[in-house]
Amino acid sequence: MAQFDPPLGAKIKPFDWMRRMRNDSEYPDFDTPEITADDVDAAVAAASLMIDLAARLVDTLPPYRR
Repeated sequence: MAQFDPPLGAKIKPFDWMRRMRNDSEYPDFDTPEITADDVDAAVAAASLMIDLAARLVDTLPPYRR
């Protein structure tokens, strides 16, 4: 996130939401709402945007190093 925000952070921010939603579906809790069809539609749309962004950036970004 730090590498992309700003200006592209808003486009990859849904990744955290999708990661948490996937975790909640694998380890359900009675206090956590179930995933809905609308959640899936939103995740598919967000993932498509992230894939398009990654395809545009992959050749321009340096490798991540520590």
